[in-house]
Amino acid sequence: MFVGSTETINLPEKLSPPNAVSANKMGYIPKLYEAYFDAEKPETISQANIASYLKYRFNLHEQREYYYNALYVMERVREGISP
Repeated sequence: MFVGSTETINLPEKLSPPNAVSANKMGYIPKLYEAYFDAEKPETISQANIASYLKYRFNLHEQREYYYNALYVMERVREGISP
């Protein structure tokens, strides 16, 4: 809620990202793969083999949830304060 405002924005508990990674949302995904690679050198971790790495597969899903939830919150806030 904004200071001096009585308006509230109701948010869902949690959003789940779609199963497939869309091309226009790929910006942060390659950076995650780079971080996984840094942790597992010399293994290359990519979309093709991430299923073999349980902790990274879980982390990728978790990061995608965070991303989609953050986008949702930004959109709701933007809608709430636009003239």
